[in-house]
Amino acid sequence: MMKRIVQIVFVAMTTACLSGCATVVVRTDISGREPKGLYPATQADVMGTYRYLRNDFDPFGGWRGAGSSHRPNVIEKALWVVFATVDLPISLVMDTLCLPWDIAEKRKAKEVPPMGSSGQ
Repeated sequence: MMKRIVQIVFVAMTTACLSGCATVVVRTDISGREPKGLYPATQADVMGTYRYLRNDFDPFGGWRGAGSSHRPNVIEKALWVVFATVDLPISLVMDTLCLPWDIAEKRKAKEVPPMGSSGQ
C-alpha cells in the first residue's frame, strides 16, 4: 500500500514539474506587450500545438522566419503534443483562478492611455 502511494506521489510530482509551462511563461512575460486577454495560457497551449503541428512554430528558432530553418520531426511533434496535453488542464485551472486578475488588467489597460500620447 505504501509503495503504491509513493508511486502515485512520484508520478504526480513529475507531471507537475513537466507541465505548467504555459502558465508560467505567459504570466511572467516582462516584455511590456499589451495584456494577453482571458485564458492566455490555455490559448498558448492550443494555438502553440496547432501551429507546431503545421510547422509554423520552431521551438529552437521562434516563429517561422525568425530563426533557424530547423523543422520539427515526428518525435518532437509527439513530445510537444504530450506536454501540451498534460499542461492544458493545469492551464485551464490556473487561468480560471487568475480570471479576476486578468479582467482587472484588461480594464486597467483600457483606462490608461497608450504611452507617448498627451491624453488630449
